[in-house]
Amino acid sequence: MQLSGLIQFRKCTLTDKPLAEAVAAGLNKMYSEPVAVPSRHIPARPDEDFDLLVGEMVVRFLEKTDVLKQIRHLDIEHKMEHGTFFLPEDVRAKIAAILLGCE
Repeated sequence: MQLSGLIQFRKCTLTDKPLAEAVAAGLNKMYSEPVAVPSRHIPARPDEDFDLLVGEMVVRFLEKTDVLKQIRHLDIEHKMEHGTFFLPEDVRAKIAAILLGCE
């Protein structure tokens, strides 16, 4: 996957919830009258520019789903070696639900 080169610098300082709220606000603004393409600023504003916010959200999503996949893999390995999962059933179900469609 190729994302904007600026996203690679990971300059966004927003935590997950404010990041999601900023992306939602950007989408609402994009589709509200008058409809307009988001502008790009120079210098870039990693905590405000819509393209950078969306890119950061995509990168975080991929990182977090990768970690969940690793945890699930370790859980399965534990089951194969010891006969039981180390994660509780409800946690395994939540991980499965999150990863549904991510693979």
